[in-house]
Formats: sequence, C-alpha cells, structure tokens
Amino acid sequence: MLNRRPKRIKYLKSHKGKLSYNLPLINKEKNETKCQLNKDGSELKYSLIACEPTRLTAAHIYAGELAIKRSLKIALEKGIKGKLIIPVFPHIPVTKKPAEVRMGKGKGSVDYWMTRIKIGTIIFEIKFHNIPLNNKGVLNRCFNIAKTALTIAQSKLPIKTIITI
Repeated sequence: MLNRRPKRIKYLKSHKGKLSYNLPLINKEKNETKCQLNKDGSELKYSLIACEPTRLTAAHIYAGELAIKRSLKIALEKGIKGKLIIPVFPHIPVTKKPAEVRMGKGKGSVDYWMTRIKIGTIIFEIKFHNIPLNNKGVLNRCFNIAKTALTIAQSKLPIKTIITI
C-alpha cells in the first residue's frame, strides 16, 4: 500500500534530522559481513545495500517493493520458494505548507513519510528457503532471479546501491 506509515506516533510533527556521512565500522576480528550465505539451513540471502546516505520516502520504498514482488512472482512459479524482506520503514513525518500561503500560522500539515538511510544500510533483502546448496543449477537460477529483481529495484531508488550475496 502506498500509505506506508506508522499506525501510532507520539508526536505528529518532527524535524527531518541530519544525515550521517560516516562509513560503517567493520569488525575485522570477527570477520563479519552484512549478508551471509547460511549453509546450515539451506537458505540464500541476496541484499540491496545503500552506498550513499539519503532520505527515502514511502513512495520510493513502495515502488521498489512492487517491482521486486512482480519479478519474483513471475520467476518463483517454477517451484523455488523466496521471500522479500524490507528492513527499512518510513517513520519520520515531513510537513509542507500549501502553495501561496503567507508566513506564520504554525507548521504545515504532514505531506509524506520518510526514513534516513546510512551508508551500508540494507534496503531490500530476498531470501530463498529449502535450497539444495550442492546443486549448481538451482543456485544459478536463484542468483539470476535475485539479480534481475534487485536490478529493477535499483532503478526505482534515487541513490547508488550495490547487490550483495
């Protein structure tokens, strides 16, 4: 649904806030990465990660979600089970006054909802369940399905992103 917004909030209007231009910290001792192949539970993860900080609106997130769902629906009819996960949510209201309104008389009404995205934030994630990891043909099909879906979603977003495995 296009009106992706919180059900309840404490304060209706707030500040948009500053964007963080700091790079994410990587723990070299533990060798952790954002996305990993879970070899125990036969599960594959493919993610779309932001390369620059920005403010994503609910419309941007919805457009990417719709594009991924459409391409997954076509590709997943062949027996592979996949799931779309969206870890970002627009929780910050952005207000705007109508055109040609005089100064003063308080803050404007809520126009849209947005979220702040840092560098390295996962925007979309596709998980494939019950995949035989020793079968190269199935792994290639999963990779191609995820890559095409996430490439379409990349074109819907106003920032640079990368696809990770």
